[in-house]
Amino acid sequence: MSGLQQIYARYPFFDAAREAVQELEVDLGELVTGERSPVLDRARERVEDAISSGRVGDPVRDATVEVLSYPLARILVSLVDEPALTERYAEAEAERAFALLTNELRNETALRSRTDESLSLADILGEFDLDEAVSATESGYRVDVAPYLHLATALREGQWRLVQRSLHNGGIELTEPELVTLLREAVRRRVADGLPVDVPDAIAEALTTDVTAIRDQLADVTVPDDLDNVDPAAYPPCVEALIHRVETGADVPTHSQFILVSFLASIGMEGEEIAERFPDRLDRETVRKQYDRIHGDSRTTAYPPPSCATMQAYGDCVNMDELCERIDHPLEYYDRRLQGDAVTPR
Repeated sequence: MSGLQQIYARYPFFDAAREAVQELEVDLGELVTGERSPVLDRARERVEDAISSGRVGDPVRDATVEVLSYPLARILVSLVDEPALTERYAEAEAERAFALLTNELRNETALRSRTDESLSLADILGEFDLDEAVSATESGYRVDVAPYLHLATALREGQWRLVQRSLHNGGIELTEPELVTLLREAVRRRVADGLPVDVPDAIAEALTTDVTAIRDQLADVTVPDDLDNVDPAAYPPCVEALIHRVETGADVPTHSQFILVSFLASIGMEGEEIAERFPDRLDRETVRKQYDRIHGDSRTTAYPPPSCATMQAYGDCVNMDELCERIDHPLEYYDRRLQGDAVTPR
């Protein structure tokens, strides 16, 4: 394999990196079906480190191995096919990019390119089609309100709410760190986009051992797991909204139903109890299969509902209250309500 530029190793999710990989004409199937490849080792490390530490591990020196490990990591994530992992992996890649972008821009004073092995802010904005939406100001940057809202939706701190920002002539004023945070969200969305990907059977079979190991590690990730008190008064707004949609016969996509079943299972409901709770709205067999998938081979919850960030990405985060702004997971909200935390509507 011919070498790839180091810049692609730092930003494997860039369009140019994907095109460079395609030009190599590397058969990913050969990387996983033959002798153990360093590309596969690095791909698995990306995923496992995302689960354990929220990072994607240290890059290897070989840029080609580093770049190829990214699409292979996406294949591993796709084969596991759990929202919790998709979220963790996308967050981890975005966190690494955040650090890199901050370093790239530390000494930037204008929107200009530098060398083939570095990026300017103009390069980065162009990558995400934001070059015409962002402009420099005397005190920082200005971003058009539409792309701002698109990217700020999943940012939970109150400072990102439009009512907290200064809107002038259709634009929002940002500092450079705030702009980089928006770009971090753009990276997260790009990494998560299209997952899970379709994986040929031969590749899936060759990766069985790796996928099983990742599943086992994911099952060890803990959120509040001692919740066995079903108290509807403590449900987070997102769960209340899902229940209302189910009860009124509104359309509830499969992923949203899975979120609801997973939440109720996590707080102590049995599969049959969940099905009985919505006898005319949820298919009993579907609930049973989802419940079994959530619990895996144990009686503990192997796959809890996704975090607030993922709920926002799915469009299931609604009716946020003040407590929502202080937590990162629906089960954390529920746990705090059980412990007596008060709620102030927004």
